[in-house]
Amino acid sequence: DTVWRIITDYERLADFVPNLVHSGRIPCPHEGRIWLEQRGLQQALYWHIEARVVLDLREVPDAVDGRELHFSMVDGDFKKFEGKWSVRAGPR
Repeated sequence: DTVWRIITDYERLADFVPNLVHSGRIPCPHEGRIWLEQRGLQQALYWHIEARVVLDLREVPDAVDGRELHFSMVDGDFKKFEGKWSVRAGPR
């Protein structure tokens, strides 16, 4: 439950994800979906890289083996950006 709460607290993801400087919801035209704008920054001595992405998110809290968060880019600086987070309970 704790991991799921953290990865779905979209406005606070920058507190947990290295090099992520902004994460926030934006209006989504599709009911039941979430759009999330994120900006990242990585710096070294003489260079820095900035990137922006808008992700379409679909939460699947009742997946067969746990919970899943599917994401795919709808706008941004990458050629392709998609995947999923799977959260499953296990022995401690």
